[in-house]
Amino acid sequence: CRTCLQDTWTGDWEQDCLRTGNLAYVTLNLPRIGYQSRDENDVFEYLDNYMDLAVETLMIRRNQGLSCLNNFDILPFLNQKVDGETYYRIQNSTLSFGFCGLNEMLLALFGEGIDNPDANKFGIKCLEYINARAKALQEETGLRWSVLQTPAESTAYRFATLDKEQFGDKAILQGDNGANYYTNSSHVPVNSDISFADKVKIEGQYHKLTPGGHIFHAFMGESYSDPDALMSLTNKIARKSDIGFWAYSSAFSFCLNCKTLMKGLSNKCPSCGETADVEWYDRITGYVQQVGHAKSANGGWNAGKRQELIDRRRFEQ
Repeated sequence: CRTCLQDTWTGDWEQDCLRTGNLAYVTLNLPRIGYQSRDENDVFEYLDNYMDLAVETLMIRRNQGLSCLNNFDILPFLNQKVDGETYYRIQNSTLSFGFCGLNEMLLALFGEGIDNPDANKFGIKCLEYINARAKALQEETGLRWSVLQTPAESTAYRFATLDKEQFGDKAILQGDNGANYYTNSSHVPVNSDISFADKVKIEGQYHKLTPGGHIFHAFMGESYSDPDALMSLTNKIARKSDIGFWAYSSAFSFCLNCKTLMKGLSNKCPSCGETADVEWYDRITGYVQQVGHAKSANGGWNAGKRQELIDRRRFEQ
């Protein structure tokens, strides 16, 4: 839902971007590094250790992928021949470092988050360090390594829950008890009161450092956006910022009783008065999904993601 491929691997766009993809990624728990580190030098030592484990894991994943393609008859579509060549070009696929909770790592280290200029400089330094490791691995292995913003639909909640158990009050968490989460990747916290323009500026700095995939979330309010104003904003983001990929997202509700669709998150249907079976929908990470708010809902978001949904500050346009 945000993974992308650059055309800089072979220099041939068709080879670099078609019939291949992001084979696997491993997510680095950055807040945990912040809790474990005594100073900035420790951060990079822990990053090295974490990336060593990630490399080991990713190579296992790649070897398993090769076995599935070459040794077992379980991927016939990907393994079909096109002009004598296997359809899926696994040799051009990426192995990626993902990450979660940069904001909380900075809070643990400096007492300031990603929206603080000085703390943000160190965040950029860390991402440059991860990219340097990816580049070195590319030269060492001849494989395609990259860095991306992990979608973290469940990871942001899982990491926060595990760190709360291990570090107790030392853990810096978003949300409430039982519904904690980390700010995803290099995003500004969803409840930050900074301006939309500042959010674009801060997050845009990290898009060029996440060539394997990134997204900027523009969570919109309940009022319908003026088309001309939205087009003007789109042009400004596209032409005057470093944002590479973004999404305008509006929450909506649906009454399962009378089938009424409503803008925003509603607890009661205005048409029939239903309260128990009103479902919510919003973008969980890169795609829209039911939240699981309705009494009869089957599935939905985890507790951390639901809390993040409530915390989201929405912009009017």
